[in-house]
Amino acid sequence: MDEAAKEISSNEKIELELDCTKSVWKNLEELYQKLKQLEEKKRKILQEIEKTKEEIKNISTTKAETQKQKQEIKKQKKWYENFLWFYTTNGFLVIAGKNAKQNDELYSKYLKDEDLFFHADMIGAPATILKNGANAKEEDRVQAAQWAAAYSSAWKKRLATIDVYYVKKEQVSKYSQGQYVGKGAFLILGKRNWLKNVQLALKIIIENEEAYVLPNLHSKSSSNQILLYPGDIEKEKAIELIAQKIKMKKEKIGPLLPAGGFEIR
Repeated sequence: MDEAAKEISSNEKIELELDCTKSVWKNLEELYQKLKQLEEKKRKILQEIEKTKEEIKNISTTKAETQKQKQEIKKQKKWYENFLWFYTTNGFLVIAGKNAKQNDELYSKYLKDEDLFFHADMIGAPATILKNGANAKEEDRVQAAQWAAAYSSAWKKRLATIDVYYVKKEQVSKYSQGQYVGKGAFLILGKRNWLKNVQLALKIIIENEEAYVLPNLHSKSSSNQILLYPGDIEKEKAIELIAQKIKMKKEKIGPLLPAGGFEIR
């Protein structure tokens, strides 16, 4: 008897039908053949089970990979995330340069006819664009102005307020008397629209487990938001304190903040 017969457990009860017209050996032979047939059926059933398991595994893997791809796509940066950015209360995008190179890039690539160009009234301020600013409300313009003020060198100088102006695209130029203006600098033509005594103030809010910096004048808030003003706490220490308060890695906080010291509330 081969291994097929040994598969039967000693604890199982098996009913056998014997043909009395046949010899014992003939009955055993027929039973043995039936047993082999059953074993073959069992083998095929097990194959189908394994096949089904593999298909289920593949489906699960595909779903997991699809979910991972969706998450990766979600995490992929949008073009404006390379700059200092936020959306105003009414959903208008504001972007500002982190350095002179980005200031020039914003001017050459992203400043369009319907946009407004903002700049704090001092050397060392980012080029700031309110996208579609021609159609924005006053509160959106004020928020853009506060953004331009907060990331200017006025923060490092611990100023409480600063004047900010905005103009149309056609008033911004890189040329003065036929000469190219220096890196990150611009020539402003015509009348400027002034917002006087703009407060230097930002806030960090938590949304969907991510930290966002907004102008303090923004309507959005969160229960554990942090208010920031120019102050005496050095930036590295401020980053550490903020990270502890909002339970987030310091590496995610640093790039969001302006240069200089902080007062944290």
